[in-house]
Amino acid sequence: MCAARGIQVAGGAQRATCATALIAWRDNQEPGGGGGQRTPYHWTSAEHRRYMQAVLMYGWSDHVRIAEHVGSRSRQQVCSHNTSFKKKLDKAAAAAAAATP
Repeated sequence: MCAARGIQVAGGAQRATCATALIAWRDNQEPGGGGGQRTPYHWTSAEHRRYMQAVLMYGWSDHVRIAEHVGSRSRQQVCSHNTSFKKKLDKAAAAAAAATP
């Protein structure tokens, strides 16, 4: 048995099988606790474009309205994307500042 998520796996290469089982489990999960079509793990360019439009309209912190505007992502996914996107912007700004004489 794979310790994570209680997934049953066959004997043999336990570690590799466990990782494969976890990936399969993740791929079969639905966003927002179910009830909808499965959303790809990575954001598409169209989703990110709608995300940026919503950020301009509603601000960084209104995750519910941003998720509604994007349409295919949950509030939690928007919150996570928000955090990683801000880190990416901060990293780019720090690199630009370091490159400026």
